[in-house]
Amino acid sequence: MSEITCLACSHRAKVEAGPPFTESIFVCNECGARMVYGELAPRVVVEPRTDPLGRAWVRVRFQDARTQRDMYTADLDPQHAAMLAKAQLSLVIP
Repeated sequence: MSEITCLACSHRAKVEAGPPFTESIFVCNECGARMVYGELAPRVVVEPRTDPLGRAWVRVRFQDARTQRDMYTADLDPQHAAMLAKAQLSLVIP
């Protein structure tokens, strides 16, 4: 067993032996922060929205993992959001 320290909340977690921390993905059990290949990854929040006219939108918010403040926010129409999701999945699923 080895020990990993969360870069967001400094929580220490014991993990089974496997690939080194810098070559894997780790999710903190305390704060939910994701560390990817040794670096802190931003949080991604996806929310359904409607405007005053009743049209549907998808809001994508990228947040700082430590402070959970929005770094970037994008409002996408549902078709564009679906195309973006398919493109992202095509990168990881053969």
